[in-house]
Order: sequence, then structure tokens, then C-alpha cells
Amino acid sequence: MTQDLNLIRSENWSSSLDNSQDSGRDRNIGSQPRYAFTFICQQGVLEGLSLLLAASLKRFLRCPYELIAAIPLPESQWGTPHPTTLRTLQKMGVRIEYFENLIPLSRKGNPLTNKIFCFQLPTQMEKTIFLDSDLLCLQPFSPGDRFLKPFSAAPTFLATGRNWDNIYSAVGAKVPEERIPTLFSDDLQPPYFNSGFIAVDTALAAELASTWWECFNQIDQSGAMADNLYFREQVSL
Repeated sequence: MTQDLNLIRSENWSSSLDNSQDSGRDRNIGSQPRYAFTFICQQGVLEGLSLLLAASLKRFLRCPYELIAAIPLPESQWGTPHPTTLRTLQKMGVRIEYFENLIPLSRKGNPLTNKIFCFQLPTQMEKTIFLDSDLLCLQPFSPGDRFLKPFSAAPTFLATGRNWDNIYSAVGAKVPEERIPTLFSDDLQPPYFNSGFIAVDTALAAELASTWWECFNQIDQSGAMADNLYFREQVSL
């Protein structure tokens, strides 16, 4: 399956930018990169989770920022968040963006590809940070000297024993010699990152989305992960 990444429409664009700039001034942060925190809000469980995430970020972020709720289309496939959900997001100053993802929902793990599209959302912030909607910010957070590299992500929690030769072959590459420790077990494996929290220079975000989507489709079509469809989007990262 192939599909062009396609952004549909946005709401509250200018007002959200005003809110992000004011939040930075109000906290006397000074000159530092500005951050776009983006997350998925779709009909169902993720609606409530996204509201909790947005509220926690509003309470604890200590940096110039804007919040973006990304909603998948078409509505016939993904449903529509409740009007109360959308109004609550807007009252919190969250900008709502819509994108189109026509991937069939019949295959396990396919809905997880929605996060790829978050890196094509328009923003004037210098850094784009994606968060899974089931995350929460539980204490004051200032990026400080974090995320200085163009791409930042955490390793997966545990080693997976994936068939890395077949996976890398699917995208026309060789398995790198580099090994990184997993987050919890310290086992060594090829670079493999948790896709639930990703920070990238906004100037590179669209390229990341395009390459990620291409790799996902190549790995999917190759059958290299036929034994575990759920994590295809994470392996593709």
C-alpha cells in the first residue's frame, strides 16, 4: 500500500500562535527554542486521554510552546471526536489539525501510523515533539539542554529479537554495526526507538514523516514483520 501524506485543514492557527508566544513571555523564559507538542485525538478512548495530556502539559510546561491535537480523516473511517472534546481543547488553547490517513483498519497496528502524520503539521515552532496520547506530564518541565540534536527518541524498553536482516533488507539497507542498550534491561540491539515520544527539528519533520511512511510501507509489503504486525510503525522509525 502506498499513500501520499496529505494535510487537510487547520483551526485556530493564529490564536494558537499567540497563546504559545504569550506562555513563553509569562514565564520569563528568555530566548530559547520554541516547541510544538503534538498528539493524536480521535474518536474513542484517545479523546479522554488527549484531554488529560493537554491539561497536564498546560500545567507543567516551562518553555515557549504550542499544543496541537491531530485528528485523522476521513470521518467515515476514524469517526469524529465529540463536540465537547473539541470545545475543551480549544478552550485550553490547543490548535486542532486534521490529516488524511486512508490506511485500512483491518490489519493489526495500522491505526498507529497516525502518529507519522503529526510531523507534517504546520508550525512556526523550531522543535516538534510528538507524544502518545496516553502519556502525562506530572511535574514542571523545561527542556533546558535536552533535545539539542536534530532527532531525539528513547530506546525501546526491552530487546525484541527481531529479524533485523529481513527488516533492513526490506528498505534496501544493511543492519548497522552499532548497538544501543534498551531502556530497562540494558540489552544491546540495533538502533530501535520507542515511537511514543519523539523530538525533531521542525525543519526536518516533513522529511522524517515521508521517510518513515516509506519505510513502513516497504517493511509491510515485504512481510518481514508478518509475525508481529502491531509494531511495524515503531520498527519503521
